[in-house]
Amino acid sequence: MSTKFLNTLLFQTSSLEHQDLPLADELAATTLLEYQDFTLIAQCHIQSEQKRCAEIKDAFEKLHRQLPTTYTGRKMSKAVLLQKDLTTIIANSLCKAVSHIKNQLRKMSFLLDEFNHLNQTCVYLNEELEKKKK
Repeated sequence: MSTKFLNTLLFQTSSLEHQDLPLADELAATTLLEYQDFTLIAQCHIQSEQKRCAEIKDAFEKLHRQLPTTYTGRKMSKAVLLQKDLTTIIANSLCKAVSHIKNQLRKMSFLLDEFNHLNQTCVYLNEELEKKKK
């Protein structure tokens, strides 16, 4: 029990000593029930917070396991881990984007060569057609 609660409880019950005893007992019982309710709520809150912290820790560990470890064996804060992991994710994304762009450029180069070849064929055929008309 907290010191503040106990002091409040003692003050309330001592101030009622000169009054009817059942009233003091009733107040003490009511206060004790309120404290038990408060304690139960506090325990639920603590358990909820512990569960939340455990979930965050598990998420960090999962993220760290899925990314390549290029760091030293020193322990790092979660902020540093996030920065390094974010850098890794961005670098991987950029590599994929560059690879995709290079692939698209190869396709465009092939299509441009094909277009030029077809254009030359058209020019040749037009010239041949003009010759036959004459």
